[in-house]
Amino acid sequence: MRNAEEPPRVFKLNRTKMAWAGVEDIGGAALFLDHRASFGVVSPGAGNGNKIFFPRYSKNGKQTAFYDLETKMYHPAFYGLKRPMNCVWVVPNLKLDEYAS
Repeated sequence: MRNAEEPPRVFKLNRTKMAWAGVEDIGGAALFLDHRASFGVVSPGAGNGNKIFFPRYSKNGKQTAFYDLETKMYHPAFYGLKRPMNCVWVVPNLKLDEYAS
């Protein structure tokens, strides 16, 4: 993210034309973006889709945020924190039937 004043731009690969096309909506998906790794998931809960999460949003790198593609606004990710947190994206991959006896 280069400029917090501008919305993030999202692209999808058109495999037929092998060209990138801009999209305004990612539906029930959520994107987690970082300089080291980025990934997308289908949102597990209502109200969490169509958002892009950033670990560091401000110029000083001390605030986290998400961008809501529906409202076209940035929002702070954690309300009421007294000091910044380091963000880690954790994606559990549990298949409960495998552990049932």
